[in-house]
Amino acid sequence: MTFSMRLTAVACAATLAATLTALPAFAKDGRDFAGYYKISNAADSGNQVELTLTLQLYNYGDADLKQATVAVRASAPSHEVLATFTPVETWSKGGDVILTQIITVPRDEYDRWTHGQPSITITYRDANQQEYIRTAQVSERSTISFQ
Repeated sequence: MTFSMRLTAVACAATLAATLTALPAFAKDGRDFAGYYKISNAADSGNQVELTLTLQLYNYGDADLKQATVAVRASAPSHEVLATFTPVETWSKGGDVILTQIITVPRDEYDRWTHGQPSITITYRDANQQEYIRTAQVSERSTISFQ
């Protein structure tokens, strides 16, 4: 094996090791929250739509949460908060919450949701009072059961 072949093999191994080490950190931050959404009772009033938004969200993070805030945000570029649900008093790790609320969103935002999904974020503080804002990956579901 020539020197350049050994050097290439070592570089590939180092790159692979660095990538595999970093992937769990990226995956964890991107998947702390996931769940489902359901839109019902949508009423068009020109440039706005009033609707009932029901969310079933799962906490896949590694800690119980207290007073977590769930928000609906506008699509890029503004990401402004369109609606906020009542804070979740206690949300156990591995547990789910079901939230429902009547909200009003701009018509163009509602139209984007028909080809995608609403942007949902969860804001919470850890035991050291460090604030985190995480995105929940959600998909549409026709039925969300309140158990």
